[in-house]
Amino acid sequence: MTLHLSHSRNAPNYTRATCPACRTALTSITPSRVVQSLVAALVRIYPERARTERERAQADEIYIAGREISIPSPRPPNPDVLLPQQQNSANDNLARPCPHCAPNNSFDWHCPRPVPNPDTDRANAWNVENGPPPGHNYCGACDELYAIGAPTSSRCDMCTTGFCGISVPQVCRSHWLHQVRLTSDYNSLQGLIESDRVYDIFNNNSIEVEILFDYLREAEITPNMIYLDIIDHIQSMPEGFEPMIARDVFRGSHPVDMRVSDAQYTADRSREQLPSVLFAEFTDEEDSDDEREDERRRTGVSAGGSQVNRSSGRLTNGSSSGLANGSSSTLANGSETSPTTVLPRLADLMRSMRDTETPPSLTLPAVSSRRAPNGSISSIPVPPSMTSISTSPLASSIPVPPPSSRRRRICRECATEVFLSGLKDWWAREMRTPIGKERLPVWVISRQVCESGEACVEQMNNDHAKTFCHVTVSGAITSSDST
Repeated sequence: MTLHLSHSRNAPNYTRATCPACRTALTSITPSRVVQSLVAALVRIYPERARTERERAQADEIYIAGREISIPSPRPPNPDVLLPQQQNSANDNLARPCPHCAPNNSFDWHCPRPVPNPDTDRANAWNVENGPPPGHNYCGACDELYAIGAPTSSRCDMCTTGFCGISVPQVCRSHWLHQVRLTSDYNSLQGLIESDRVYDIFNNNSIEVEILFDYLREAEITPNMIYLDIIDHIQSMPEGFEPMIARDVFRGSHPVDMRVSDAQYTADRSREQLPSVLFAEFTDEEDSDDEREDERRRTGVSAGGSQVNRSSGRLTNGSSSGLANGSSSTLANGSETSPTTVLPRLADLMRSMRDTETPPSLTLPAVSSRRAPNGSISSIPVPPSMTSISTSPLASSIPVPPPSSRRRRICRECATEVFLSGLKDWWAREMRTPIGKERLPVWVISRQVCESGEACVEQMNNDHAKTFCHVTVSGAITSSDST
């Protein structure tokens, strides 16, 4: 099938690889004299519709007159790992074994309570109408059966939804708070502009929303950068995420039947069954250049890494001893660190040190690098005597938060809810910072705060919205916000 171009100087602009007449799949594009004559007649009647010389010159760089453009065939689909339910989709309401139920599976972990296979043991098969089988649940992303205690599975600490970590590895999982990416609808400024919910958050005050969008565009601030600032602000509060949990902010993130209770999650994930993790998730291989650039902007680290080198020197001399005090003791007793030990990024390590408690899976062995005779670097455990530190009386008097408040993992949907719930408060704080006052126009920062505040019924009036500010900081304004 061939599609004819209407103008030899116009670059082809097609969005579907099918013919507009017969809907047959396209294989190439060639010029058409018939259509070209129709276009020439149209331009004579409506000369204002003709393309400018600059547009034609740009089109000529893409398409040369008389040349046939071939349309490449679509890429073959790259299917993800299919779970047994997808491979054996029998409509009998009987649960199929999960990938970890097989005794010799490729995941090197076996379910303590495997699901009977109805094809071979129909008498003991589990009916899904009775709920998920013991020790199993349905993934919050792919809706497939998975083992709760498997090393690949994870759970969101906000909505308590479980994920398999197998079907789509970057979607079927929960992430650490500072490493999650927002959903595709809100991970760019264009997504915010197209979202009606952003306008609802600002009470349909289009002036305030346009000021926000202009600020984000000029400062090159992405929604993920805003999310990181919101997370830092929430963690600096004594109550943390508990007010949001109490308000059921995350209720609609996933269906209720996909949630895993704390008791079930603790019982199915005993420490003896799970392998140790050496910061594998702190060095996400899928991190893009944009993510690293966002991190450099937030932490003040240059692309060349000069600040990282200075900070890492201070970290080696000081704070790293605190981490080594706990986890390196087992290494010093005889077991050596694997040469494939993965070290975290500096910013992530600093955040883990700032937290009130580091999860067991995030414990970093304290190692020192020594170059071997062959040139490779070997990891040597640091003796406990070199890493001992004293605990100050003030630190020992700080109460340990209850286990329910130690929320470290979050899914993409809950992260988006955190972003949307804290966007307006973040903007209220950002407007009052010195850098915010410097970047905003004079007429914006010179506005008086409306007496009615966010409850003003006139804020949808553009003239009133340009005269008064309707974005206020909830709660007390900190000293850094009022400077």
